[in-house]
Amino acid sequence: MRMQSISNGTDKPDLRFGMQIHDLTSIVKGQNFAVFDSAEYIGSICVEGCSEYSRKLLDELTEFVKKPQIGAKGLVYVKYGTDSILKSSV
Repeated sequence: MRMQSISNGTDKPDLRFGMQIHDLTSIVKGQNFAVFDSAEYIGSICVEGCSEYSRKLLDELTEFVKKPQIGAKGLVYVKYGTDSILKSSV
């Protein structure tokens, strides 16, 4: 996945908000999960305070990252809620 900044046209991620992209490709690829096994790049971000996002909002975010300007094929999420329960889209 190529990072783009829409405002200034560079390929550098915008780190002003502390959401660094972590490369998980070598960790999750080859673990018999077809979505990751076929991916060229798997990146992650940790977004504090968003564990209570609704399914509708997560679906909207998934559609957003599929836009050509972003370039992702989809979104897999793992939520660690205030109830200490993990919830995931996979």
